[in-house]
Order: sequence, then C-alpha cells, then structure tokens
Amino acid sequence: MSGRNSNVFYEVGYAHAKDKLCILLTANADDIPFDLKHRRHVVYEGSIKRLAESIKDELIWAKKEIQNVKGSSIKVTQNVSGSLEKTQYSARGTAEFKIDLTNESVSASPELETVYFYCTKGWRIYQNGIECPSTTSDLHGYDKRHFLSPPVRVLHRGAWAQLQFEARKRLASAFSGEPLEDSYRVRGQSILRLVTEKGPFDYTLYIDIDFTEIPF
Repeated sequence: MSGRNSNVFYEVGYAHAKDKLCILLTANADDIPFDLKHRRHVVYEGSIKRLAESIKDELIWAKKEIQNVKGSSIKVTQNVSGSLEKTQYSARGTAEFKIDLTNESVSASPELETVYFYCTKGWRIYQNGIECPSTTSDLHGYDKRHFLSPPVRVLHRGAWAQLQFEARKRLASAFSGEPLEDSYRVRGQSILRLVTEKGPFDYTLYIDIDFTEIPF
C-alpha cells in the first residue's frame, strides 16, 4: 500500500473480489485507503526488521485461518465501524460488529453450539439491544468472555449468515475540565470463538477503529 499506487489498489480490489486472503503491508498508515482500514494490515514504518517480524506473525495467522476454515467449514470476515457520543464530562464509543460466516465447503458445517467474544476490560457487549452475559476469560491476554447467540445452527453448503453485535466503552473522561477529543482511535485484537460439535475454533479479529463524533 506504500505510496498509494493505483495499480496495487486495483490488484487488491481484484483479490478481494475473488475472496483471496490478503496480507496488506505499508510503510505509512496514512497510505491505507479509508475503505480498507477495517482490514488487518502491517505498518512497518520503513523498518525491514519490523517488516520481517510482522510477516512471521501474519503467516502464522494466515495458516491458522486456513486451518479453521478447513476444520469448521466456516470462513469468518469482519466489518467494524465506530461512533462517538460526547457529553460535557465523558466520551463513549460504540463499535458495531458485522461478522460474515460463510460456508464455502462442499458439505454442511458442524452444528454451532455457542459463540464467544473475548476482549479486554471496560467493554460491554450487546446483541439485539440486550447486554450479553459474560464471565472471566479462559484465554491469556483477555479479561472477559462474552456469550453471543449464533445467527444459525448449521451453515449448509454455500450458505451465509451474519453475526451482529455492539461493543461499548467509555473512552475518556473530563471531570477536571480537560477538553474531550472529537475522535479516538482504538487498536488491538480480540478472539471470536465458534464452539461446534467438532470442538472450538478461534478466529483472531484485528481491531482498528476510529470513533468519531458525527455532527448534526
């Protein structure tokens, strides 16, 4: 993505249209187009050493994603958008998750029993306007495990379903009169676990959200 080369943008668009797994690289985060910012990408800031280390992690991720799809017959694709609500003393962010579950295999997927969403402290998860129950995480690096209802029980050959939920958190406070920003950027990762009759399958969701106040 470095240099915003139009040919590269065209090639990436073609690859995404063919539903290929892509690893996006850039020396400068500003070179990622706005409609690709929700997709995972590596920002190496001109450091070949950082690029080499990051590519190792990306290849491990790519291998795991392929193994998940083969084992569960379900491909996971995320789309996340953020909004900001400000009062005089606080700024609260809401992230809207739309996660596509697609079965591209030649047979039906194993039955979906449960879906868990893992995240750090402070986040409250809502599905259909109702706060999801949660418990202490059983994975290192995450504080909470939230229960989500699966959109379907079985994905038949070629079927698609969408899992939707919201994550809400207070991003900043200004009780001493400090000014609040008009936007906040949150980056990190979470885990989406699909529990099936064949066992659990963990998908890493890389998060890069701009929470921006929308004026009226």
